[in-house]
Amino acid sequence: SPSEKKEPKPASIKQEFFDPLLSPHEYSAGTPRTVIGSKQPNKKRLGILLIDHGSRNQPSNDRLHQLARQYQATIQQSEDNCEILVQAAHMELASPSIPEGLTHLLEAGVHEIVCHPFFLSAKGRHVSEDIPQIIAGAQQNNPNLQGFPLTVTAPVGSQTDLMISAIQSLVKGSSKLLTE
Repeated sequence: SPSEKKEPKPASIKQEFFDPLLSPHEYSAGTPRTVIGSKQPNKKRLGILLIDHGSRNQPSNDRLHQLARQYQATIQQSEDNCEILVQAAHMELASPSIPEGLTHLLEAGVHEIVCHPFFLSAKGRHVSEDIPQIIAGAQQNNPNLQGFPLTVTAPVGSQTDLMISAIQSLVKGSSKLLTE
C-alpha cells in the first residue's frame, strides 16, 4: 500500500560472508564464498610484510602502501587454504616502521610472517645488515615475536630474469625505434 514505508536499500555491501537473505546484487565486490552459518575449517593466516627504505617524500611511501593493497587483492584470490594479510613497512624515515608492521600483523592473528625487502640491490647493506638487525631487535623487544615463525625473502632485485623483463618492457614502451 502507498502508506507503507520501504526500508532504504543499502548502496553496496562488502562482507566476508554471503547472507542468503540478501540479493547477490547487493555485494559490490561480488558474492563471498562463505555462507553465513556454514562450517568452514579455520584458515591459517599468513602475514606478508613488504619493506622499503622509507622516504621524507610521502608519495614515495604511499606507493608501497598501494602496492601492498594491490598485492593483497591479487594473491587472496588464488589462495583458498590460507588467508593472506599484506602490510607495508619502512626501514626508516616513515611509519609504520618494521617493528610496527610486525606488531600489526601479530595483532591481526597471523600464524606466520614472511618479510620481503622491496629493494633492487640483492647484496646492499640495507638488505644484508640493516633489515635483519631491525627484525632481530623487534624479536628481542616483543615477546610475542620470540620463536614466532618469521622468515625474510631475497629482495625483489635478486630475481634477475624478472628485472630484465621489467626493464625491457619499460624500454619498449618508451623507445620510438622499438614501437615503430
